[in-house]
Amino acid sequence: MVMTHCSMIEYDDAFMTMGYLAVIEYEIAVMTIAHRAVIEHEEAVMTMAHRAVIEYEDCNGHGASSSDRV
Repeated sequence: MVMTHCSMIEYDDAFMTMGYLAVIEYEIAVMTIAHRAVIEHEEAVMTMAHRAVIEYEDCNGHGASSSDRV
């Protein structure tokens, strides 16, 4: 297929634009998923750490009692 110079430029522009938009959308999606995963991971770690501190304090006879657990 023979394209004129103008149609080749238009094709390249359209292709690059679509590719660029797709890359941006993909990166936003990945960042959003990664951001959610990081937040969920941090929440889980903080929750586990909080439980561990309460259990440690309970075992050592001071700090929060079992009834004070969140």
